[in-house]
Amino acid sequence: MTLPTRNRILIATFVATVPAIVTIVVSYPELVKAVFAALPKADHRAKGLIEGLSILVFKPSAWALLISLPVCCVYAAGTIAMLYYSFEKTQAPEILFFAFFAFSFLGETFRMAIPIAFAREWPPAIVVYAARIIAFGRFAGVLSLFAAGVYANGLDFQKHGRVIIIIAVAALTIATGIPIDGLTYDASFTPLSGYRFMLDLTELSIALFAVLSFFVAAYVKSAREIYAASLGILFVTIGRDFVLRGDSWAAALIGGVLLFGGTWLFAVKIHRYYLWL
Repeated sequence: MTLPTRNRILIATFVATVPAIVTIVVSYPELVKAVFAALPKADHRAKGLIEGLSILVFKPSAWALLISLPVCCVYAAGTIAMLYYSFEKTQAPEILFFAFFAFSFLGETFRMAIPIAFAREWPPAIVVYAARIIAFGRFAGVLSLFAAGVYANGLDFQKHGRVIIIIAVAALTIATGIPIDGLTYDASFTPLSGYRFMLDLTELSIALFAVLSFFVAAYVKSAREIYAASLGILFVTIGRDFVLRGDSWAAALIGGVLLFGGTWLFAVKIHRYYLWL
């Protein structure tokens, strides 16, 4: 993929974040009321494989969703804008896939449909559709992050479009194949699905393989900048679990800090590495 083509894709994905941000802003007053009303009816606490440790300390809070949704939108738009500005003239294939990873956070905006659907008494089918979009975004995100790690190791496959299609098909296959209960949800307002632990474990495993691939790239290339960038990816992975699966205000805030801080560290160090090539 040529540099101008990649830059046009980054611009297009940034533009695509605008409707999501506008929707959150316009719907926020109604969302606040719906979340506070629906939280007591949650089936159980959220069970993120990393964030789940916080349930021993913090109680579920409506502010978890009310904080995490704006964080997801701002993170997606801000990260894509930063990548475009920093790498506009730099050929770095992993940047394209990291941008898609950031873009996948927009799928979390469909979590707002769960409390609003129950407040308006919408049919369960709407919750099911929202859950499938959420699942698609999460798996597309971790697969994009894994692809970024593979390219960081020096993969020289220029047909990025085919890789993107493979990621989309794999995520869509998972999202459409899982059984979902449209009448129940956890305290993070994620609809409950069958094989949930297995799916969460698979998602986290892919993310951890992505982190490991960056550390392997740092070892192979013997570059301190990539070691630091790998640490940033680790922060991003942990922060993502807190933001996406957290059901307390602390989880949302801590996750947001880790997300933005890790992304800044990754972008700065990767940019510095390519400047020396």
